[in-house]
Amino acid sequence: MSNGADSQFDIEREKLSVERYKSKLDFWKFVLGSVCAAIAIAAIPPSFQLATAFLESVRSDKDRQVKQQEFRDGYIKDFLNNALNQDIELRIRFAQYFAFVSADTFRKGWNDYRSELQKQRDDIRKDIDQMEGDWLKAVRAKEPDDLRIEHLERRLKWAYAEVGYVEKDRSASINPRAKVQVPELPSDKNIQAANYRVFVQFAGVITRDEMRVMMRKLGDVGWNVQGAELGGERTPAAAGLQEVRFSDAVDEAAARVLAQAVQASSIVSRPVVAKLSSGVPKGALEVWISR
Repeated sequence: MSNGADSQFDIEREKLSVERYKSKLDFWKFVLGSVCAAIAIAAIPPSFQLATAFLESVRSDKDRQVKQQEFRDGYIKDFLNNALNQDIELRIRFAQYFAFVSADTFRKGWNDYRSELQKQRDDIRKDIDQMEGDWLKAVRAKEPDDLRIEHLERRLKWAYAEVGYVEKDRSASINPRAKVQVPELPSDKNIQAANYRVFVQFAGVITRDEMRVMMRKLGDVGWNVQGAELGGERTPAAAGLQEVRFSDAVDEAAARVLAQAVQASSIVSRPVVAKLSSGVPKGALEVWISR
């Protein structure tokens, strides 16, 4: 009996130990589960806030890039005329301005653009110096080559139109040889300027473009100028002359008025005089000038 009772007691004791161990496991399961849950719950708000902040940062950077691009597109559109202006000095100042005020992402591009323009300007200035020397030699030659001279004048005109600066709202590179002004109208009402055919001969450093301007202006004030678009005739025979020739005494007054108009154009600095010459056709006046 006692052995049977002892065996039963041992069994019950083992059951109790198992139950106690199970209770401990349930306790630690509850404790650990609660702690982990608490930690997880506590960690969610900061993580969510961090993720939200990151998304907002990305969105803000994107919005800023979009606005920067919109601003860049806007000022490029607003300043397009400056960017395409033929006067290279205006384009250099345009690039220099935006090299200072643009965002860092665009600054290098503007600096590179400005450097390239400055190099181009310096190259053109060197070309101008060379062509001016060639042009001066050509017009002072004993037998001037009109084709060569006109070629140099045309290239110089292009170069002067692209390079330079001076006054506000004025192209910087004004050809220093273009000094033609508007002639004054003939002052004598008895002279019918349109009845006189005017022929122009010139020599020296006067350019054909200058001659074209002066001859067109003479035509605008009434004179029947011949070959204005061709710019007259370059001839060594006009060297040292400042005169308007006529063949008949009745044309002297008209020749004097024409001489005054040529003088008013400032294409020459010395006085232009009327001179009787038997070689001039009837009803014609001949302008012979040089500089």
